[in-house]
Amino acid sequence: SIRASIRSDAHKPRCPNASLIDALMVREVLQSVIGSLRLRCGDPVARLTEALDAYALDKTFMIEDFLFPLQKA
Repeated sequence: SIRASIRSDAHKPRCPNASLIDALMVREVLQSVIGSLRLRCGDPVARLTEALDAYALDKTFMIEDFLFPLQKA
């Protein structure tokens, strides 16, 4: 079963490069977000910073709605 395989994998050591792989994935996502914001606003880094600052103050803040609001037709 899936649960059994998850439990059996729990004792296995992580790949030595796992943190590097994780960091590369985070970088890829951030570059994608900044690239998308670049198409929508003049300063994508400032817009992302503003969103993260707002989220730090209010964990219910909807970052995705702030960064990529749905446009009404």
